[in-house]
This record gives sequence, structure tokens and C-alpha cells, in this order.
Amino acid sequence: MKYNLMTKSKKTTKQTPKQARSSKRKLRSTGDSSDALDAPAVAAAKMFLNPCGSELGPSVYPGDQGYMARFNSRFSGAFGAGETCNVTVFKPGNNLTYNVSTATGATPIVVAYVDTQAPGATFLNTNATKVRSTGACLIVQPIAAPNTATGVIYYGNVPASAVANGLNTTPDSLVNLCTQQVNVSQALMQPLEIKWSPGTFDDRYSPTTGITGDDDSDRNVILVITTGLVAATGLNYRCTSIYEWAPVAGIGIPFDSTGVAPSKCNIQCILRNLKRKDANWWWSLGEKALNIGKKGVLGYYSGGPVGAAMALATYR
Repeated sequence: MKYNLMTKSKKTTKQTPKQARSSKRKLRSTGDSSDALDAPAVAAAKMFLNPCGSELGPSVYPGDQGYMARFNSRFSGAFGAGETCNVTVFKPGNNLTYNVSTATGATPIVVAYVDTQAPGATFLNTNATKVRSTGACLIVQPIAAPNTATGVIYYGNVPASAVANGLNTTPDSLVNLCTQQVNVSQALMQPLEIKWSPGTFDDRYSPTTGITGDDDSDRNVILVITTGLVAATGLNYRCTSIYEWAPVAGIGIPFDSTGVAPSKCNIQCILRNLKRKDANWWWSLGEKALNIGKKGVLGYYSGGPVGAAMALATYR
């Protein structure tokens, strides 16, 4: 017996250009947009990205909404005879600094924070009950002749608990915490700017003076260690911080404790967006500008334009 075997052909349908465009739109719209920056978050991101020049606006922090003000201070890591090493720590969350110069990187030190060199310390200690930073940076410039400058500057944003008050250590040990380094001669020609990348707990208010009772388990500090400098020279530092602060009761300034965060973003949301824009957003030699609005524009280092790939990157 003979059978006729018939195969069933597969039917295909060709999409029209209109249908294809519609499918692509649907595919794009399925992405998670919860991490996108809304308008208040863009303003807050600019304060982290440019603490020295950004417009001041509400933070994305939870809890009481305070007053915003920018402060700065200047101090030196002055070297005495035979000193070739300096350690400086800036802790914006408590508005404290630590600065010491030593003979070598192997010289023992004991971390001891003070507020006398911190930005706005006199005003805040007198007029504020609590503060939190919404953007901060440290500018470092060596004091040396270009033809004799030597040494290396190590730096990073590190956990505050790793550089805790009272820590017995050495500069050489702290170098292991740093993630970046530049030669002193580079920072001499174009000042090194290190921007603060906050930890999760840095959205909490802290006392205006001292560190008693504060939780450093997830706060960050800017750490700078310079070794191999010419003896008896030094470094100049410029500290800047934007502080959200609550006034003391006796100065007659009203304070609204019913405010809520204006953005769906928090610290981590903003940091993810900044890192996607530029993994090294938090430091530069000379000027560095990144656009964080909706349209891509060319940013500039002092040495020239940033590459086209970065210029075309935009937030969505």
C-alpha cells in the first residue's frame, strides 16, 4: 500500500515598518526606570559632582529638611625639618579633619579628629544643632618647585571605621586603603580635586561637634596620603562642604520637621547614576565637568576636552 506523505509548510508573517517600530518601543519601555534621576535628584547629584559651584537645593535625604549653606576652609600640611610624609582625612559627615606630617611613611601616628580646620565650623558650632553634608570635596596642591618636586599622592573615599578616631597606625598602612594615586609633580601643575562619595549612613544628621555616639559603620571619609616629598615643603588644602543644618532654638529661625524627601532617589540611586556617567566622577586633575542633565554636552579637563564617548553619554 502506498501512502502520500504531505509536509505542512511553516507560515511566516512579515512585519510592516510601523509594527516593527511599535515592537521596539514596547521593548524599550519594559526596562526598569526606577533608577532614573528625577528633577530633584539631578539637583542633588550636581551638589555631589560640583560642591564648589553647583546651585543649592533640597537634598534627597529622608527626615527633617534643614537649611542649605556652602562653607569652605583652607589649611596646610606644613612640613618641618626632616618631614617628608603627610596624612589628611576629611570627614564631611561630622565636619571634622585630621592632618599630621611625619618623617617617613613608617612613622607611627594616632588619628585624632578636630573641627578647627573644617569648613564652617565656627558658624555651625554656634548656630546649628545638627548637620549633614550634601556634597563635599578636598583640593590638594603641593608646595614645591616644579624642578625639584618628588613624591606620590595616594587618595580615596574610604569607610570612616577604617580611619577611626584613636586608631594607632602608620601612613604606609593607610596607603593600602587608597584606590588612586598621582605624582606630586602632576598635582603641582593641575591641583588634585577629590570629591566625597557618601556612605549609606551619611544621610543621617550628626552633632555639630565631636563624634561621640555617632555610627561610623557606613560613613565615608576622604583620605589623602603623600609620601616622598621634599623635606620642609608641604601641601595646601582647600576643604568645601555643602551642609544641611538645623538651627538652635535661641536664634529665632523657624525649623520645619515635617518635610519629606522631594525625590524617589536616595544616595545609592544618585551614586549609581554618577558612576554610570563616569567611574572616576569623584576625582580630577584640574577642572572636570560632566553634564548630568538630559542632553549630552562636552565636558572639559583643564588639559583639554573629554573624549566624544563621554560627551555623548546621557542620563535617561
